[in-house]
Amino acid sequence: WKHLKTLLSVLHPMLRRQELAYQIFVVEQHGNYTFNKGILMNTGFLLAMNASSFDCVVFHDVDLIPEDDRNLYHCASKKPRHLSVAIDSLDYRLPYNSLVGGVFAIRVEDFVQVNGYSNLFWGWGGEDDDISSRLMASHLQISRPNPSQARYKMLGHGRRSVNKYLTSLIKTSRIRFPKDGLTTCKFRLVEEKFEPLFTHYVVDVGLPSYVVHNKTLKLSEEIPLPQKYL
Repeated sequence: WKHLKTLLSVLHPMLRRQELAYQIFVVEQHGNYTFNKGILMNTGFLLAMNASSFDCVVFHDVDLIPEDDRNLYHCASKKPRHLSVAIDSLDYRLPYNSLVGGVFAIRVEDFVQVNGYSNLFWGWGGEDDDISSRLMASHLQISRPNPSQARYKMLGHGRRSVNKYLTSLIKTSRIRFPKDGLTTCKFRLVEEKFEPLFTHYVVDVGLPSYVVHNKTLKLSEEIPLPQKYL
């Protein structure tokens, strides 16, 4: 919550100076279970679309603090827009060209076209590279603002567990995305609170199917999974 307070103290004034009509949704995973950022992103999108009418969404890591008002939070270019180009912990350099993680703006229609994020990345990492593959497979070119303006400070955080199936999952992104994403996202809304500065959702996203029991692996009949899953 410390990171969220820091982000909101910077983000709200910046978005007002940019004269944007906007709403902030914070999605929190219920319970002390394996983290699934992809499902949380999909859940946030679905709940936001149910709450109001939007044409552009910005997915924002809570530990990234924007440094420059000229980095505009919009989808006017009509291309998916990677906003966190230059981060202090990465020496303000873009690690690789296909990166869309951190802060990412996309039109609602384009997010629906790529079926959102994958729901299969349990643990840290991979879901951003997966959606990058979805964008390329859908012929949606990634755009970026000038690195001198798209600057962010990263707040410190603890170590995270990495998904051991990460590499295998990314290799199947292009064939998997039509049947893995928004259309297959399952969650249970545990709590909804309307705070002065944001709307807060707590959601139960369940457990990894390959952890619960083997019977749930029948999912592989519908979604092409890496051989390690089978």
